[in-house]
Amino acid sequence: MLALILAASLAHADGIHAGVPVTGIKGFGAPSFQTTDTGWSAVVLDGFVQVYVGRTEADAEAWVKRIKTRLRREKPKANSQAIVAAGITDVHGNGTKLILFRDGNVGICVRHKTNARPWATKAHAAIVDEGPAWPTPARLEVVDGAWRILAPPGTAQVAFEGGRLVAGAGLSFSVPPTAVIVWDGLGRSVRTLSAVVAPTSESPTDLTPSDP
Repeated sequence: MLALILAASLAHADGIHAGVPVTGIKGFGAPSFQTTDTGWSAVVLDGFVQVYVGRTEADAEAWVKRIKTRLRREKPKANSQAIVAAGITDVHGNGTKLILFRDGNVGICVRHKTNARPWATKAHAAIVDEGPAWPTPARLEVVDGAWRILAPPGTAQVAFEGGRLVAGAGLSFSVPPTAVIVWDGLGRSVRTLSAVVAPTSESPTDLTPSDP
């Protein structure tokens, strides 16, 4: 128990958080899961919040740069006063309609009609430092001649790229997907690649991680 407490404390001290819950934040709508590069988002009253959880601070720093590039029209400038709280850095935006920042390995962007700050504050306050290990890759198994995705415990969402679904059979494929993305309840994701081309084995097939 002591070791777990120390590990959690060290993780927080190093700026590495467990993530942000994708459900249960008051005022946040249902999560919309995007890609491993962009994160997940939720609609709020008169705006929306985008959240990214990386494995490292460098991941979140790169995410902030990507979002800034995508917001070329708004041209968000550095503004340390847009939101002020312990751990927050890399702050950009005017503080009313746009706030972009990170705290360690978590990046948050809020777009709003009139006042982004309360939602940015709420999203930041929802960051948690303790949680399960990073989600493990999905696997594939063959059931009745079709491929089926095996999601690990704690999965909140599964997405796939490519493949051919079997009509009316859920996540069953006559042609396996080329990649599978698994999201957990803290907004963390892992994208894995499949090199399988035909259902030749009844044993589950491991997928190859595509992210570090």
